[in-house]
Amino acid sequence: MSTIVGSAAVGRLTACTLLLSIALAACGLVQPLPLSAEQQNEAATIVASTLQAYGTLAAPIETPILEITGNTNCRSGPGGSFDLVTAFTPGTRLALVGRHSANSYWQVKIPDTEDLCWVWGEYATVSGDYGILPESAPVAGVGGVPARPGSFFYQYTCPFGNLTTDLSWGDSADNESGYRVFRFDQLLADLPANTTAYTDVVSVDPNTALQYSVEAYNSAGSSEPRTISFSCE
Repeated sequence: MSTIVGSAAVGRLTACTLLLSIALAACGLVQPLPLSAEQQNEAATIVASTLQAYGTLAAPIETPILEITGNTNCRSGPGGSFDLVTAFTPGTRLALVGRHSANSYWQVKIPDTEDLCWVWGEYATVSGDYGILPESAPVAGVGGVPARPGSFFYQYTCPFGNLTTDLSWGDSADNESGYRVFRFDQLLADLPANTTAYTDVVSVDPNTALQYSVEAYNSAGSSEPRTISFSCE
């Protein structure tokens, strides 16, 4: 009785034969038979699909990088109460080595050294696969988040667009590590505990709208900010 073999079965048999021939040739056991261009393409497709199924063709992991977007400090630990190590300016790119998600801090390698420090994520963006970074253990808070700054006052002069703004606020907290002052979303100053004033000098166009805010912070987090707005007139 004769047996009719379908074209699909013949294709699978041919593919297996080609794979066996390639494998034996690689081991030096047989000399491979000459293959047509069509057979070579078919064999290459089968081999690539097999390797990909086993994960050997996985895409390389992209190294995570932190790019600084605003003037910011880098501290010895993931919180505002840790010692200041250095500072970075916008545009600086840093290799990431760790993270502390609870406090939104990133551990980075200081350029041209083997030293590490922690950057607050508010003024930085991350690229690459940061999921591979080790997570730091939680940092104990110092009596909780500090109280919101007291009444926020301002005085300004703006001759010919040369703006000078004197800011002052009440020191309502008793457990703060410091105060941060912002113009819109730009960090202007990271000030010591018990500070109650700051002066900003900047050139702006006439009738420019301004917004300043101040917040207290410690290793547990940041207070609600106080905010004022006005126009340079």
